[in-house]
Amino acid sequence: MGEGDIARAIANARSYLTANPAEARYRDAPATATIEDGLRVRVTGTDGSALMTDMVTGVGGGGSAGVPDGCSVPRTRPAPPR
Repeated sequence: MGEGDIARAIANARSYLTANPAEARYRDAPATATIEDGLRVRVTGTDGSALMTDMVTGVGGGGSAGVPDGCSVPRTRPAPPR
């Protein structure tokens, strides 16, 4: 994704939220992000839900999990005990 793509995505989000201000008013749930290795991160919610993310190898990650994009990272079953 290049700078132009990022600028368009931000402009689209701004336009959408300007037209739909109620969509911007919500409380995030607490979560804990733990760096596991390099750019691989486990994020765990208070309800036990978790997701893994890892940046692509081109930017120094291992490419072993989904890339964070804010929308399409699926929730997984609860994280195993550590």
